[in-house]
Amino acid sequence: MERLKRRTVISLAASYASQLGTTGAEFLTKIVLAWLIMPTQWGIFAEAMLIVLIADVFTDLGLSQHLVREKSRPFGNVLLLRSILALGAIAVVEVFAPYLKFFTPQLIGPTRALAPLILIKAVGMVPTVYVDRELIVQKSLLPQFARLALMAAVSIVLAVKGMGVWALVIGTLASELAYTVLIWVSVRKIIPLEFTLSHTRNLLRGSSYLFLIALIGLLLQQGDILVTGSLLDPKTVGFYAMALMLVQRVSKVVETAIYRVIYPLFCEVSHDRHKLGQVYKCATLAIIAIEAPIYMFLLFHAGFVVSILPARWLPMAFILQALAMSGVVNPFTTFGIEVLRATKQDRMLFMASVSGAVALVAGGFILTHQFGPMGMVAANYLPVGAIFVIIAMLRTIRTQFLSLARQLAVVYVVSFTVSSAAFVFGGTGLTRHIAGILAVIVLWAFFYKKYGLTEGKETLGLL
Repeated sequence: MERLKRRTVISLAASYASQLGTTGAEFLTKIVLAWLIMPTQWGIFAEAMLIVLIADVFTDLGLSQHLVREKSRPFGNVLLLRSILALGAIAVVEVFAPYLKFFTPQLIGPTRALAPLILIKAVGMVPTVYVDRELIVQKSLLPQFARLALMAAVSIVLAVKGMGVWALVIGTLASELAYTVLIWVSVRKIIPLEFTLSHTRNLLRGSSYLFLIALIGLLLQQGDILVTGSLLDPKTVGFYAMALMLVQRVSKVVETAIYRVIYPLFCEVSHDRHKLGQVYKCATLAIIAIEAPIYMFLLFHAGFVVSILPARWLPMAFILQALAMSGVVNPFTTFGIEVLRATKQDRMLFMASVSGAVALVAGGFILTHQFGPMGMVAANYLPVGAIFVIIAMLRTIRTQFLSLARQLAVVYVVSFTVSSAAFVFGGTGLTRHIAGILAVIVLWAFFYKKYGLTEGKETLGLL
């Protein structure tokens, strides 16, 4: 158990170092590109990437999630299977790409050019899952930094040359290829790649529910672009995609690093429901205590945030403000989904994913058709899938879940009170925005003193 604790802490530290560095630099890169590339081009790229991501889910078949909880180590089977499926997916995209003209003819070229990304991601997934599963995330630091640096260099240079959406396409392909090559180099001597036919059958059977869940999860993550891309013009899609990116930067910085460690950790302690519940409660409380003050700042200061972009992006300010609190509207599923996966409650997870996806896509389609982009914003506040996660949490870790609910209520009330007071009494102009930033820092200090010094130490002790 001491070895597990040590690997967890090292992997979490490495994951955060990677996430903070890459996300911060990625954010700056996108801000620079927003000055160089028009909103319409951003919208086209977002729609083309959606098609690639859909293909990626069909080549993954839920294997990446199942592989973490599989006791055997069939990495060779997954590599071969995913590569074959990726080649088939590329062929399908290339054949059917001309039909995208019914959305917009500009979408055909970028989609075809991005098709090889399906194979690149498939090959790179296997070593990525390996370093996560074995809690040796530090081996992925160099590949991630290289991916970011190449994306920034290639896309910015090409954008300066006026290549628009193609700057994003070529930068994405080059950076993902670099990551895949380097992540394989980092694990080539230690990753087991034996192939056993029976493992493939077991993998496909064991990941069937996870595949359906991943497909529906894609709708939950990218349903916004699917709906807005089918109903709105590319320029409006660009506004919405950029606003969504700014909101998601918060969760990407705070949550993604923990995601890489928390699922393998949940799998390790799934037999002890008290430990499982304590780790879930502490992880959820920690990320919401960090995120809630930031989202409150976006809620009150969206116009200030958008002002760092060119004037052509100003129509996005209202969308950003309306989306601001969508990141914390449903805190229980943040790691609750991982608890369900780790405890193999796949059917409950499936129902949560289906209901959430239907609410987002169907509700978003109806509301967007009536109210434009604000309709899609409203659909983000329909956390129907959370009902099933909450029921599962009450069955699995009831005591810790109820304790978490009480603590989160305090976080939300205190965050809103302090942030709104800073906005109302913080003066005008830049002074008000500085007061908002100081409010975030004060809230972080308060929550750390109230929860971090007790909950955090208790969880590490349980490990």
